[in-house]
Amino acid sequence: MKKLFPYLVVLLSLPCFVKANTDTLFISSKGQLVDARSAEYFQVNQEGKQKKYSVNQYWMDGVIKFEAQTNNQENWGMDGICIYYWHTGKKKKEGAFVDGRKKGLWKYYDSLGRLTRESL
Repeated sequence: MKKLFPYLVVLLSLPCFVKANTDTLFISSKGQLVDARSAEYFQVNQEGKQKKYSVNQYWMDGVIKFEAQTNNQENWGMDGICIYYWHTGKKKKEGAFVDGRKKGLWKYYDSLGRLTRESL
């Protein structure tokens, strides 16, 4: 029993270090919520420190599709810095949204990850 005690302490303390506010959504090609078998990609929404939220979308094979940091849980990714990726994992475009609208400089990349243009 004494040998098991340290493992028990570690096991019971794990929930203190794990974020409880994480949601995973499965989404179809039409943007509808579906079960995992019908999904084109999935989205992980997570609450971080000081009411900052991260939104990450992944293709079903695990390759990153989209990532964002936002202060606004209502817009999940449409209020803050956003990066979109090609299915290869290379950047497709990046910029910021404010209240759901594009704001400031946006950068666009080709499928090899090379910068092709910038726009305001």
